[in-house]
Amino acid sequence: MSLFAGHFAASLQFWQLRKTTISINCSAIFTGNLYNIHTIPVNHNLSDKTLLSPYASTAKQNNILILFAIFLIATLLRVLGAGWGMPYIFHPDERLMIARGVYFFSGDLNPHLFIYPSFLMYILFFVDAIVFIGGTLLGSFVSLSHFTGLYHTDPAVFYIPNRITIAIFGLLSLYAVYRLALHTFGTRTALLSFIFMAILPVHVLHSHFVTTDVPCLLFVVLSFYHSIRVLEHGALKNYLLAALWGGLAAGIKYNGGAVILCLILAHALREWESTTGTVIYRIVHLAKKMFKIKLLAPCLLSILVFIFTSPYTVLDLQAFIKDFMFQVTVQRRGHGLIFLGIGNKVLYEIFVVLRNWGGTLLWVSMLVGLVRSFFKIDKVKILYLFWIGFYFFALVTSNDFFIRYTLLLVPFMIILAADFLARGLASAKIAYKSVAILLTVGTIIYMGVYSTLITGSLVAQDPRITAKKWFESEVQHSTPVGLMTSSTGMQNRDDPPIDESRYSLFKSTSIAEVLEQQPEYIMLSRYDYIDFLRIGERSEYTRDSFYALTKLRSEQAEFKLVHVFDNSPTLFGIPLLGRYPMHDMMYTFPRIEIYKRQSDE
Repeated sequence: MSLFAGHFAASLQFWQLRKTTISINCSAIFTGNLYNIHTIPVNHNLSDKTLLSPYASTAKQNNILILFAIFLIATLLRVLGAGWGMPYIFHPDERLMIARGVYFFSGDLNPHLFIYPSFLMYILFFVDAIVFIGGTLLGSFVSLSHFTGLYHTDPAVFYIPNRITIAIFGLLSLYAVYRLALHTFGTRTALLSFIFMAILPVHVLHSHFVTTDVPCLLFVVLSFYHSIRVLEHGALKNYLLAALWGGLAAGIKYNGGAVILCLILAHALREWESTTGTVIYRIVHLAKKMFKIKLLAPCLLSILVFIFTSPYTVLDLQAFIKDFMFQVTVQRRGHGLIFLGIGNKVLYEIFVVLRNWGGTLLWVSMLVGLVRSFFKIDKVKILYLFWIGFYFFALVTSNDFFIRYTLLLVPFMIILAADFLARGLASAKIAYKSVAILLTVGTIIYMGVYSTLITGSLVAQDPRITAKKWFESEVQHSTPVGLMTSSTGMQNRDDPPIDESRYSLFKSTSIAEVLEQQPEYIMLSRYDYIDFLRIGERSEYTRDSFYALTKLRSEQAEFKLVHVFDNSPTLFGIPLLGRYPMHDMMYTFPRIEIYKRQSDE
């Protein structure tokens, strides 16, 4: 914590750049000692030390306390609930990463899995190694085989440390976003960006899961930050750092490497600005400058960093190409029914996906901030708009619209929203200021409540486990049970983990087929039926199951709903997930329904 406090103190030197000139004692940067940071008005003699006011020092100390408090809240929201679901595994993707980390203990560092790059897998392996060494010293593990065997008998040994690792990436990304906003837009925007990121529901939720999206976000922001510095100063150090972070982003998630395009654009904008003459001359000059070693070397560096962090993409090239092309095919094909019938893909991303990040008020602020940037354009905003536009285009050209895929857009949209609101809060125009206050306060309340409920759902017993306990205590052995399974790739992770050997189970993705088997009980999860209800009669793939579900849920049905296990979040009675929740926003909100055949009496 003290490290962050020190960095926050140091970063305050930028807070009043537009109104003040700041003289800094270098020791303050490294020690976080605010008393060595002197803020002097621009229009005053810099040698006049009498202007140093205790009020300024107090204000800065208060800002540090505010930032520290927000950071503490963000930490609690992300770390609490690390044991979610244990010993059961309910997330469909975590096992892919965690299993690789365990597998590396065999001595084979080839992941034999290339739908993801390997960098995060190696990080998790390193974390697992620390757990093993520490546990061995404490006497918890008697051998390496004993330790790795716990993956099957006590997975929490691996899942909890790995989830905390992802949470740390999430927390570091908050600070990176803060520094980026501080550098490009100033104090108020940075503070609001930090607050919004700290309690943003989509970021809070996915900071709990061992997937690539949150760690990749950190490196993308860092690379983008140094691309901004290239745009401003052109120092070789910033070229290299932008390339380094971009290579690491690619090492976490392939498409994260696209952030290197921001470095290339920053270089082009800087060269264009520094050239005079006719348009034709400037274009020719720019074309030559794009092949300068100052740009080519960093681009090569980013490739080498990627290879270094995922070496078997080269050493096992054939397997890499096979898995990579499989992933490309999946992106084009989509995931079954999840995104069937969504209509226009651009409108779906804008009006559904982006709005689910943090609610309608934040969504409005982001869109206004985005549009406003076009009318207040400068070279920094060009870089922001380029990344947002490029990545958004990449998203809408695929057929997968998971909300976690948009996380690499989150910091940049949040910063633009925060800048719009920060200027409104400081505006002398009553209408603008009032709207900004309403949007800011409403957004913070909504996201704070939602994120608290998300973390609460991770801390509390999962409804699937509660349903399992109830079912196994109430339903006799050998009872015929119908289980509708998801067509979404959840692989039964959406269902209660009942002991299947105790019952006569029939599984099908079709509820009509389940009903035909005449079971005594039917068990459904929201993942099983939500897409059938959403699509309804519009598709031949969903029509039969839609009719069967409608019949099952009617009062005249031969089955009666006997129990619902539901922890869906609400605010003043309003469901925060919406009528048809996004697939990867309801991992911890499965809603389990159990139906029993009614007697003939």
